Amino acid sequence: MYDAGLLVAVLIPIGIFLVVYSIAYELRPSSAGFTTAELTIQWLVAIAALAWYGSWRIYRLVVRGQSVGMRRTGIEIVRWPTGGRISYTSALVTTVLPPLTGVLGLVPAMVTGADSAAWGVFLWLVYPLSALWNRTGRGWHDRLARAVVVTKTGQ
Repeated sequence: MYDAGLLVAVLIPIGIFLVVYSIAYELRPSSAGFTTAELTIQWLVAIAALAWYGSWRIYRLVVRGQSVGMRRTGIEIVRWPTGGRISYTSALVTTVLPPLTGVLGLVPAMVTGADSAAWGVFLWLVYPLSALWNRTGRGWHDRLARAVVVTKTGQ
């Protein structure tokens, strides 16, 4: 929850920038559409923000075993089954795989021309649902990363 709030705090200023940029574009006298340079800037700003957030989260998971949200809730992520720190590869899998699956769920809608994002939402729900049916409470991205979320001792 706290991690999502942090991500929103990063993305809201970017969204505001893109909206203001779009309004400024609409007020221009020409109506030829965005130039390639303008589209590139818009995408690069969003990609840079997500890359910064992802790399910061991965670093925290490897070095401290916790993201900001995990620290607030008293949990940490450790290597399965040894309990040691996770590797950068494992942190990358647990950080990137959940949102990537949701985005990839949109591909069938884009290919078929459907206006629904239902596939993306459905695939995004795979993560919490897969953890419910696992006796260790691990989602399949955690199993792939050989990681488990545990209650941090001493908090």
